[in-house]
Amino acid sequence: VSDNHLAGLMALNSGTSLTATQVWVSGTKMDAEGLFGVGVAAGLGASVSVSRSRVSDNHTVGLFFYEAEGSVSESFLEGTKPSGVQLGDGLLATGSVVNVQRVISRDNARAGVLFDKSDGEVSGSLITRNAIGLADQGLPGATVADDNVIEGNDQDRLDDGNLEVPDEAMSLPGL
Repeated sequence: VSDNHLAGLMALNSGTSLTATQVWVSGTKMDAEGLFGVGVAAGLGASVSVSRSRVSDNHTVGLFFYEAEGSVSESFLEGTKPSGVQLGDGLLATGSVVNVQRVISRDNARAGVLFDKSDGEVSGSLITRNAIGLADQGLPGATVADDNVIEGNDQDRLDDGNLEVPDEAMSLPGL
């Protein structure tokens, strides 16, 4: 799934679920205003599960969970670039419940993994070569297992930070 506009894969609204296994989502482009360009997005009650996949060279966020739930396992999240709203996170969960297992998140412009007012667990992962490795801000907060390797970032951990996050889910483009 490459060179799309706005989002590579997206699931919105309660009752919607998306399972992506062994896919490569790359090069998602921004819109004319320099916004979006998200690799995989889940919003407003949707459920997304990504496994054994690669999400690379997208804009804004590689995997974006907004008031949603899901998981990502055995996957690469890399090379997310900033957009007109900046960001540049490998994985961003805001108001969500997301479990992250055995993931490599590297070379993202801002955070490798960012939990904002979200719940979930990060385990068995390598988070390296990002501006911020793992950021956890707001309650309830993520559970971070001892078996993660979070090193080689400009700043490895940021707890109780105040990083800017989108305040609404992406919407489907009009037809």
